Amino acid sequence: MNANDNSDINSYLEQKPDNLRQIAVRLIEIILLSNPYMSGEIRWGKPTFGLSSDFHHWICAIQVMKDKVSLVFHFGGLLHDENNRLIAGTSRFLRKLEYESISSINEVEI
Repeated sequence: MNANDNSDINSYLEQKPDNLRQIAVRLIEIILLSNPYMSGEIRWGKPTFGLSSDFHHWICAIQVMKDKVSLVFHFGGLLHDENNRLIAGTSRFLRKLEYESISSINEVEI
């Protein structure tokens, strides 16, 4: 994984259990390959991604929890979700996808 050679993201990931780190690494690879201008940085305590380092208008973030990894979309409430996969929380706009194994990642869906 090459999170734009971001040592802060790599340090964050090194602290996580191997099974969750593998999920996060795969999600980061998919995110960074989605657009040539996508960049990542640790913001708000987690790997956060935006276009051309514009983190005031971030697109998504990776949150590693105790037993799963979430892919959080900043304006996920505005995304088309025909399969009802996006999970809403208390925020009006945030939505997330949760992964408990690397095999559960659907790159096309992301």
